[in-house]
Amino acid sequence: MKKIFPYLFILSAYSFKAQLNLLPDTVGICKGDTAFLEGKSSTFSKNVSYHWRTPTSIKDNYKILPAREEGKYYLKINSNNNIYTDSCFVKYYEKPKLKFNDTLICNSSSALIGIKNNTYTYLWNTDETQARIRVETPGRYSVKINNRGCAVTQTF
Repeated sequence: MKKIFPYLFILSAYSFKAQLNLLPDTVGICKGDTAFLEGKSSTFSKNVSYHWRTPTSIKDNYKILPAREEGKYYLKINSNNNIYTDSCFVKYYEKPKLKFNDTLICNSSSALIGIKNNTYTYLWNTDETQARIRVETPGRYSVKINNRGCAVTQTF
């Protein structure tokens, strides 16, 4: 006797899990400030849902998430049944400590102004990027000092 085995075919819809670079790997901000995380991509449809997992909670339907805590943030985006995931670490840094004094320069003189800290980056209003600059003319000088995302500006 011939055995007949019925075959059962199951048609199922599934979602595709894709990895895009939606978020930076790390965001540095000043302690006490807020970072705004946004999953960016040009491939999303108009029908998009956002699901965030923060260090302490779960947030849904925030395109831009205010991140007020240090730690790992996970994002899952559903766009046309395609799932995109990424994560970002928010790291707090101390504000650079600045102590500048007003400087008086006599005629035909110059002064070296600035501070030196190898972990900081510098941008002066003169477009120089060194920790210290030589000043030979009177005027207002400002420097933006950045500690891995935590920046302060000093004018003198």
